[in-house]
Amino acid sequence: MDRGKSAGFRDELQSISNDFAFLLYIIHMENPNGAIFMNNVRSALLLAVFAAVVFFLGVLLGRALGNTEMGVGIALVLVAVMIPIQLVTANAAIKKITRGRPANPNVPKERHCQEIIARLAGNAELPVVPPLYVSASRSPNAFASGLSPKSAFVCVTQGLLDTMNEHEIAGVIGHELGHVKHGDIKLNTLIAGLLSSALLLATGVYYLSGGGRSRSSRSERDGGLLLIVALLLQPLVSLLGQLLQMAISRRREYAADAFAAKVNGQADGIADALEVLQDCERGMTRRDVQELGGNALASMYISFPGFGALFATHPPLAERIRRLRNMQV
Repeated sequence: MDRGKSAGFRDELQSISNDFAFLLYIIHMENPNGAIFMNNVRSALLLAVFAAVVFFLGVLLGRALGNTEMGVGIALVLVAVMIPIQLVTANAAIKKITRGRPANPNVPKERHCQEIIARLAGNAELPVVPPLYVSASRSPNAFASGLSPKSAFVCVTQGLLDTMNEHEIAGVIGHELGHVKHGDIKLNTLIAGLLSSALLLATGVYYLSGGGRSRSSRSERDGGLLLIVALLLQPLVSLLGQLLQMAISRRREYAADAFAAKVNGQADGIADALEVLQDCERGMTRRDVQELGGNALASMYISFPGFGALFATHPPLAERIRRLRNMQV
């Protein structure tokens, strides 16, 4: 290739690169559609990492058994069993833990909240209006549950109904309907199934590496190395699983915030609601956290007190508010 053609080729590549960079800039601008798209991409990548961890553990289990294909097969069977179990039991367990009850239309605040859900569900083009549940917790908060838009419900706390005005409640409801629309509950259930499978696989590798070396053709050196890896697997898998789960949860919160702005036609409602939550979180006690269901349900709520950036289930409220204040709807 002569210099002229080479220079022309470089210029063409540079032009394509500039166009691609501009496209990413447009997508990442703080508008609802861009925020939703980018957070969906990040969540898909993190989920792929989760699946890769399960596959890797299947390979290690196969090495411990002396048959890699068998280990991968066991991993696939575990995933095929654990995920449906999570799907079937999740809703009933959540309702029991939170002690939510169906909203009473004879109570003005609850009836008004039902009307807001009906209006925003129409704006969101959901196939049905999710029923409203009310939890007795005094802390203002809310969550959505259900594996599909047709089976979903929204639960708000009594504290939220007592603390927030109509404008702010509409922002919160829009956020929760965003989780329903995006399939976030199903995604969380899928993650829980993958994490359970990964922990079972790590346990299997540990026991087989410690007690079954004589049944394998591995050398003592290989067996010893695998045992050392196995000893570290359980805490590492648990930690990595929690970190990935929390990272995905944080990504989905940004997308749900953007959806709330979209269905309400403005971002002030959800931003104002988050400021109320920010003030209330400063005074939350351990009892308040337990009333919400504890850390087991932390990722489901619109906001939950965290312990540092890595271990928080939600992005910092200040950052969420900043993005919403700058959002162009």
